[in-house]
Amino acid sequence: MPTDKAAREDENWDLESIYDEKISPLMVQIIAISREHKIPMFASFAYSNDDENGHGFCTTHLHYDGRRPEPLARANAAVRSRHDFAAFAIAGKEAYRADFFKRGGK
Repeated sequence: MPTDKAAREDENWDLESIYDEKISPLMVQIIAISREHKIPMFASFAYSNDDENGHGFCTTHLHYDGRRPEPLARANAAVRSRHDFAAFAIAGKEAYRADFFKRGGK
């Protein structure tokens, strides 16, 4: 018999529309502030889970020349190591990097 935690982990859910509607606009603001002031950051959201693709994630990791805190780099590496698909964009002189991870290329 699975524990409550295991049962929740196996549950299928899709909150991508909530992420897109409520969280993404805030992330746009946070990313803009991070870029303006060159504040390193890391944020990761699990917006879905299904039997076919597993968890769907959206992860952003920003760092700048001379400002790459090791704990944020480790967190990013830990999240990246668990996903099949990664896309990233590099823009501007300041080593801006945003990583978006979705399992199974979804």
